[in-house]
This record gives sequence, C-alpha cells and structure tokens, in this order.
Amino acid sequence: MSNMTWRDGFRQFMTAYLSQTRMWPIGYIVESAYSPLRLEREISNRNWRDAFEDLLALHAGRDMIHPQIRKAEDDKAAEMGYRYTNDYIQTSNAIQRKIQHAQKTITEMRREFVEGGQTAWVAHLDEHVLPHMESDMESVIADAQTSKTIFEACRNMRATDLKRPGAWMISLITNGAAPGWSSLMGNQVDGPFMSFSKPEERETGISFSERELEDSLEGQEFRLGTAPPLPPRVVDQVTDGRFSSANNDVAVGLIRRYLPSASSILYQLASAQPVKLRDGSIGAEAHIVNYLADGQVEERKYLEEPGKVYEEVNNACQSMSRVRAEVVKHMYEPRENIPQGQETVDTVVQAASELNTLT
Repeated sequence: MSNMTWRDGFRQFMTAYLSQTRMWPIGYIVESAYSPLRLEREISNRNWRDAFEDLLALHAGRDMIHPQIRKAEDDKAAEMGYRYTNDYIQTSNAIQRKIQHAQKTITEMRREFVEGGQTAWVAHLDEHVLPHMESDMESVIADAQTSKTIFEACRNMRATDLKRPGAWMISLITNGAAPGWSSLMGNQVDGPFMSFSKPEERETGISFSERELEDSLEGQEFRLGTAPPLPPRVVDQVTDGRFSSANNDVAVGLIRRYLPSASSILYQLASAQPVKLRDGSIGAEAHIVNYLADGQVEERKYLEEPGKVYEEVNNACQSMSRVRAEVVKHMYEPRENIPQGQETVDTVVQAASELNTLT
C-alpha cells in the first residue's frame, strides 16, 4: 500500500494531466520547469515570452511574429499606460481639491470655536480632525507621485512584459499561437479568474485565478484544479454563445445594486481562427466576446491587430477591478447606507461570498 498523502497524490495527478499532449501548450506553461514564465524569473536578461511565442507560431504552421506587429502592441500599451496614469492623477487632483475645501471649512469652524471660547471643540479639531485631513492629503499626493514613477518606469517596457502571466497566456490564444484553445476570464474578489479549454475536447482544460498562477510560479504549492470558474450550465452557454446573466441570480442581484455600470464586463471569452492573408501566409483572427452586466453581449473580431486585442483584455480587467472595488466597498458600508432591499450587512457579505464561489 502506498504511503502517499492525498496532497502528494493530487500533485502527481496534476503533473501527469498537465503533461499530456492534449494539454499543450497551456499545461506546459503552467507546469514545466522550463516554462517561459519560470525561466524569466531565473534568467531575466532574455525575453523568454517572445521566444516561446515564436516557437508556438512556427509549430502552428505560421511565421514568427513580425516586429511591426509587436511594435503595434507596444505602442498601444504605452498609450493605455499614459491614459490610465493621467486618469488616476486627475482623480487624485479632484480628491485633493475636496480635502482642501474641507480643510478650509474646518479651519473656519475652528476660528468660530476659538472666538466663542469652545475650547473642547478646538482641542478635538486640533487633535483628531485636522491631522487626519493633513495625513489624507499627504497620502493622496504620495499615491499620485507613485503612479507617475511607475508610469515612467514602464513607459519603455514592452507590452509582453507588462502582461500578467494569465493575460499573456490569453494573448497566445488570440494571436493564433495556441490553436484550438479558448479562454474564459471571469471575476473573483481577489482578482481575475481564468478557464482555458478546448471547445472540441470537453474534458481538456484547466481553471485558476491570476493570483493562484503567480503564487505557483513563485514556488508555492500548486493549488489549481480543472473545475470551471462557473457552474457547468453557464459555461456551456457561454462557450456556445448563448450566455444569459439570468443563469446567475446572485450575480444579477449584485449587478442591480452595486456594479458601477450596466455595461460592466462580467466575463470575456477569447479565441482565434487561422486565416489566410493576402500574401499567402497564415494569420490569426481573434474573436473577443464580452458578456455585460445588463445581459448584453459584445462580439468583436480582429485580424492581426494585437494592439486592439491587448486593449480589449485590459479593458475587461479594468472593468472587473472596478466591480470588485464596488462590491468590497458596499460590503463594509454602515447599515444605513445599504441600498433599499438589503436589510443587513451580513446579506451583502453572503452575496459577495456566493458570487466569489460561482465565478
């Protein structure tokens, strides 16, 4: 009888499963010690991602990725980085103006208290209110400066280096380097959750969160599984293009109350088809499908336009980030601020927990 623990047995099973030919190249990227995502952590002076992507393209019967295509993606990444940074700084400036207005109001109030001899109120403002406002102002200014610093550090980085590991794996699918694969990105409280599968092979695929993948690459125990991020009925309808948010009553409840916009992206499906180009070479047409909070579906196709695909995936990640922030904010709001129909904070926390479980 084997003395192997359940954990060791599961680890052995996952290693064998991910090493199967049918799991190439997704299983190799996640599991192998020679995965470009691991090699870049050990030997950082080479672009392992681009080299691996070129090898996959050749293996799929395509040419290596043309430098102009990569440059177009890099330009889009720089443009989006500038836009995000500028938006963040504009928001920071607006917050600073609000704090300054509040400081002015409190200072005027303090003057009136001094004139009225209300020393207790003066002491309270001096000890508790004004110092906190000053601290908040310093934090906002520091965050804005950090944002500028990060932008300056990243502006000359290539798009492939700016992608988180899971997002980079999605780009392998959309550029045609992983034929037969599709990805479904959803949301969890701690970040994006992804399911990679082969629609033609129902039992082939793996799901994990971006955070789980990054932890695994850093040497932590492999905690991933093959279960999809959504109930099977919803997965089937998403992959068949018949998605309806009504399949998830809990999600719909949160959508109606808390999501920043009815156009918030709940899930994003990505795939690609090989296409013969005018010069006779084989290219890839990326197919992006966004499933929105209001039940609408957006479908877009891009032929050899990785910059636009990069923007689509990043926009989905940003939308999901805003959703997470909004849900978390309402989880901790005082009872009187909970929207009508929500009787207790516990109800909100439970709903968010169920949403995390389903997605």
